[in-house]
Amino acid sequence: MINDAKCSAIAENASSEIVGKNNVIKFEKVTGSEDFSFYLEKASGALAFVGCRNEEKCACFSLHSGNFNIDKDVLEIGTKLYVKYALDYLTSDK
Repeated sequence: MINDAKCSAIAENASSEIVGKNNVIKFEKVTGSEDFSFYLEKASGALAFVGCRNEEKCACFSLHSGNFNIDKDVLEIGTKLYVKYALDYLTSDK
């Protein structure tokens, strides 16, 4: 899984504006199997993770755990990130 450099930069900037630069972690490489890589063979893009851990709401189990629970407040953050990314992408030099 290799993100497009320009798309990654747009995603990083959008994320920094939404959640603050100190809350953005940039990964150079992510291992594992990810089907999204097949999309990136056809079009430029970037895969980003939105954290959803919140121990106060018992949202602290891994994604593939039978006990997985999501802090639903993060859904608003994820939506803002998608919208900001899309708007920034459309106004970029691509």
